[in-house]
Amino acid sequence: QCLSRFREFGDLHGAACALRYMGTLRSYPADFPAARAYYTESLAIDRQLENISGIARNLCALGHVAERVGDLAAARPLLEESLAHLREIEDKHSLAWTLERLGQTAMGQGDFAAAGDHFEEALRVCEELRDRAGVAGNLKSLGQLAREKGEFATAHARFSQCLAVERVNG
Repeated sequence: QCLSRFREFGDLHGAACALRYMGTLRSYPADFPAARAYYTESLAIDRQLENISGIARNLCALGHVAERVGDLAAARPLLEESLAHLREIEDKHSLAWTLERLGQTAMGQGDFAAAGDHFEEALRVCEELRDRAGVAGNLKSLGQLAREKGEFATAHARFSQCLAVERVNG
């Protein structure tokens, strides 16, 4: 109903936001075709409005959907474009999340150097924001990366750091 009202009143920004939220709702429980359609329509509106924040969020969401369906080749450029916009507007919370998604995508493609760079930067941003859940998540991702590389001592250390942060989080 909200979307209909926004369209009725010509509120493109409101329509773009509603579509983005509808996409998020469709991503869980994994109705990815519907989520992709909502995000794509929202992205088109945000591009028309030159809404950099909305563009970045939609690109990230589309990248995440592509990642979740296993299309890492499609996910990575979407996430990279999102990252460029997030750096431009200095949205550090979204930046950290997108960096972590990019790291996961790069790791899935076997690009361990890029994955490590993304996870390390995301970790630094989360530490700066005092986002302990983000810190723990990126330590876990760094542990997974080390494990994939066969660096088991480093993996153990990162997983131990992750657990220590999670214990503090409760």
